[in-house]
Amino acid sequence: MKKRILCALLVFALALGVGPVAMGEYENMDASIRCVEFIESMEGFAERPYTDGTGWYIGYGVACQEGDYADGISREEAEQLLRDALDDCAEAVNAYLRRCNAQLTQGQFDALCSMTYNFGGTWLDEANRLPRYISRGIEHYSDRQIVNAFAAWCHSGGEVSEGLLRRRLAEAQ
Repeated sequence: MKKRILCALLVFALALGVGPVAMGEYENMDASIRCVEFIESMEGFAERPYTDGTGWYIGYGVACQEGDYADGISREEAEQLLRDALDDCAEAVNAYLRRCNAQLTQGQFDALCSMTYNFGGTWLDEANRLPRYISRGIEHYSDRQIVNAFAAWCHSGGEVSEGLLRRRLAEAQ
């Protein structure tokens, strides 16, 4: 009888020790080539710096300073700038997902990286619907709810932007 109790305690102790490993801890992800291609298609290519009135951008919408890239930029250089910027976006998304211990598919992760590229990381706040859905388990929400949570981020200057709406719907897909 003592052996059975001892064995049961050992099995229980071992189970506790490997529990976190068995459950899995969040593993960092990187934005995929599909994410890069998606952003390139949404942003378009600008060889020379341009402004939207709030800042200066070049290539595929990467922020720069006025006066940077006076001779322009190649598509290859622009893609590298985009990839570098996406590394920062992936870091922000990974930090959020690690906090809430959520696992996403590559496509879902890419969509969040695209939004973070477009808006910065401030949208990754539990006060916002989409991050709240993710932290509570995205599988508990309907496609309609998820699309609606993405589409909430389609405003610019207080008005719905058709371009942002198209982008949010594509990300939601």
